[in-house]
Amino acid sequence: MIDQLLSENLGIVRRAQLIAAGIEPQEIRRMLAGGSLGRLTHGWYATPTADRDVARAVRADGALTCLSALARLNVWVPTTQTLHVRRSRQHSGKKLPPGIKECQHRNKNAGRVSRPVDAIGQALLSALCCVDADEAVAIMDSILNKGLLSMADLITLLEHEPKSSRDLLRRVDERAESGTESLARCRLARLGIKTTPQAEIDGVGRVDLLIGHRLVLEIDSIAHHTSAENYQNDRARDLKLVGLGYLVVRLTYQDVIDKWDEVVQQILILVRARKHKCALLAR
Repeated sequence: MIDQLLSENLGIVRRAQLIAAGIEPQEIRRMLAGGSLGRLTHGWYATPTADRDVARAVRADGALTCLSALARLNVWVPTTQTLHVRRSRQHSGKKLPPGIKECQHRNKNAGRVSRPVDAIGQALLSALCCVDADEAVAIMDSILNKGLLSMADLITLLEHEPKSSRDLLRRVDERAESGTESLARCRLARLGIKTTPQAEIDGVGRVDLLIGHRLVLEIDSIAHHTSAENYQNDRARDLKLVGLGYLVVRLTYQDVIDKWDEVVQQILILVRARKHKCALLAR
């Protein structure tokens, strides 16, 4: 029973959980003395193989939350080297070790810390206070695309959030397959440029974003398009698209994250020249 309890909780448990599971205090003391459990902080224990980041969060009197918790679910989040932690009211505001950031849901009474990692709903609510609007949309796109929550779930979750957060749901699109794709779509939309995510093109398949009739944006994420095989396949697709009369612009992760101001000017040149409106070649 204790093995299952530890497995379900990433190797980190509260004393109250052990007692509730029928583990006597004497047995807990034996486990501590034998090294199969270690004390993280008051009332919290961990196995020697417990996740290091989660253990750091608990040792800081909190739970892993926000971007750190979402990243564990393979949700797209902005790159960060900081550990995001939510702490209960009695610990909130106390000094934290370097590399750890305290994140709070707008509701200061969001709940006591009773588990080492916040559930996806709480983690998302914390993230909405930690990222800009486009990044928030990208995170929700990713959650929907991976089937972790439904649109109905998001509507319910944000029901009592500020209007600015609820309004983000109008911009969410579950078709997006990467955070950089979502960011590009959101940024272009603010410029009045409408895109179609994951547009299906006969003989080629889906492309990341399609502007107008023929301007294709393919956006390479860090996780994809890096192997020699993918590199070759991507170029073969590009060649086929060009042969069909499409204009292909391939962007890297760095183009979207670090060089967007430069990149968008080139896209605007194409759009203003109506290159996205030209007729396609006969097939």
